Amino acid sequence: VSNNSPWLNYCEPSDIFISSIQGENLRFVADEDMIIELIKNNQIVSQFVDFNNKPAAKMPHNPVGSICGIESICSADGKVLGKLTQPFRKTRGCFANIEDSKDQRIFEAGINYFK
Repeated sequence: VSNNSPWLNYCEPSDIFISSIQGENLRFVADEDMIIELIKNNQIVSQFVDFNNKPAAKMPHNPVGSICGIESICSADGKVLGKLTQPFRKTRGCFANIEDSKDQRIFEAGINYFK
């Protein structure tokens, strides 16, 4: 995965985040050529992973069944970010009981970049 986006200025590719997802009808789907192109252009931003930090193919770690476990991608220039999960639900006190839960700070990073 890549942090080749201004929205991810406070994230590292190795970071693991816990985020909520609403709806089972959201999933990332692409053919093999598109996946290769996304990889080549560093556009895969995050993936659902299992307890071994390997991309998850199915439940419970990939709750929507996205291909290659892809959770989010960005445009080639990084300025457009598309996510399946909802980081805006990470507010003060939420996920406080989940060990090592981090905030992606994507909105703060985006605001600072686009100022």
